[in-house]
Amino acid sequence: MTPRKPRTGPSVFLELAVALGLIALIMPLLFSVAYGGLLGNIGNNPILAFAVAGAFIIHLASGPSRREVLITLVLAAVLHFLYQRITGGFARYFGYMIINWGSFLGISSLLVLAVRAIRKRGEQRKSALSNLIAGGAFFYYWIVLGFALTLTDYLIPRVYDQFLYAFDGSLGFQPSFVLGRLIYGRPFAWDLVRTLYFAIALPVAMLYASQRRGRYALGYKIFPLLIAASTGGYLLYFVLPGTGPIYEFRGLFPFHIPPVAPHLGKIEPMLERAVRNGMPSLHFGTALLLWWNCRIWPKAGRAVILLFLLATAFATLALGQHYLIDLVVAFPVMLIFQAAAITAVPLSARERWVPLAVGVCGTFAWLAFLRYGVALWLGRHALSWILISGTMIGCCLLESRLWNKARASSERQEERNFAPGQFQLPGSGRAD
Repeated sequence: MTPRKPRTGPSVFLELAVALGLIALIMPLLFSVAYGGLLGNIGNNPILAFAVAGAFIIHLASGPSRREVLITLVLAAVLHFLYQRITGGFARYFGYMIINWGSFLGISSLLVLAVRAIRKRGEQRKSALSNLIAGGAFFYYWIVLGFALTLTDYLIPRVYDQFLYAFDGSLGFQPSFVLGRLIYGRPFAWDLVRTLYFAIALPVAMLYASQRRGRYALGYKIFPLLIAASTGGYLLYFVLPGTGPIYEFRGLFPFHIPPVAPHLGKIEPMLERAVRNGMPSLHFGTALLLWWNCRIWPKAGRAVILLFLLATAFATLALGQHYLIDLVVAFPVMLIFQAAAITAVPLSARERWVPLAVGVCGTFAWLAFLRYGVALWLGRHALSWILISGTMIGCCLLESRLWNKARASSERQEERNFAPGQFQLPGSGRAD
């Protein structure tokens, strides 16, 4: 048996350069200037801590050895200690003693995955690189989100909050004001709801990990789906921009409900600084996509995500970040991207093109109605409830039919792959 020659030359240096390049792509982000600097926010920003913790979840789901897990934990503890000594401590917020560990566990996982990518070969290297890129994406998520939302404050001088506020009022009450009163003045409830609001990245990482383990049976990946939905939703911010009642009604929310503006056609510039991320609610939309796509989990896992979805809806309203109609319009918007992503069902199938058409038509019909027709709807409580109920139930039914069709197609494909006489040996080119 001829001994294997050690690999030398350009191939070794190329592989090493690729792995080091990935590390270089991630770690300089620590010096980003977004939100006052990523380095300064690592131990002080709960949104960033939850996001970076996603890398740790992806790492654990990749099946690391006990030794690798131990190294990750020890490295995280060292980084945590050094950060505290260098910066003088951590920002004190609800649960900070636990939450800020997410940043250091995530960074440690990225470093360990980078070393794994350098040392492994073949499929193991490919898997490690995929996990490294997915984990590093959470850094970019925080930075891009910060810049993109801040940009709306400068590019969109006017907002349409009074239209959104008017439609919510047509329901007979103001949902965000009512829910806001349940937590305002109650520090523990307020902090707990804000913490749940920040934690959206954790279930995203868990769903990504479970999809990878299932080898993307339905022909789509959750990360591209979320990126596409976020990009499309962000563009809609420029169509009917809104900020949320806590910004539009500063000093009044949630205890003083102002009257609906008598002249809804008159749009005034908003002088206060606030991001225009109101229509639709991408925060709730992300949770909705998680709920629609977690059917690959056991029932207990789905129940947890359903509770998370409801908690997200409560938080977005009670914190004054959104109007109820922002959440309603998220249904047809997310339906568009869900139907576009599930390629296991051909585009010509009714179960796929109908949700696409309904999502597009429903989204722009709502935007046009809120901009030009909401003044005619004031006081018609029953009709408003019928509109929003029909939108949410209809979108969920169409999505359910699409998912069932995709699952049936996937099961038939698996049966064909493993049917007697049809199994192909890799590279054999003939039936076994």
